[in-house]
Amino acid sequence: MRPMKYTIVFAENMSTPEKYAVFNYPKWDRPCLIELVQIRIKDGWTPLGGVSFGSHEQFEGPIWAQAMVKDEEEE
Repeated sequence: MRPMKYTIVFAENMSTPEKYAVFNYPKWDRPCLIELVQIRIKDGWTPLGGVSFGSHEQFEGPIWAQAMVKDEEEE
């Protein structure tokens, strides 16, 4: 069995971009969960199981999350 890396990708929106801003900068779009997962798939990650919906201590509202795995040898 080969060693695997594991990560969880999360976002406040499932399919629409999030509005994000930094002091003195205008708002711009932050990727939604679908876009974040697609980015990682292109980097060799594979979704594990289904999408989860819940809360996270760093966010005020609910979030969407997707677990992902990747062979360590692929890097």
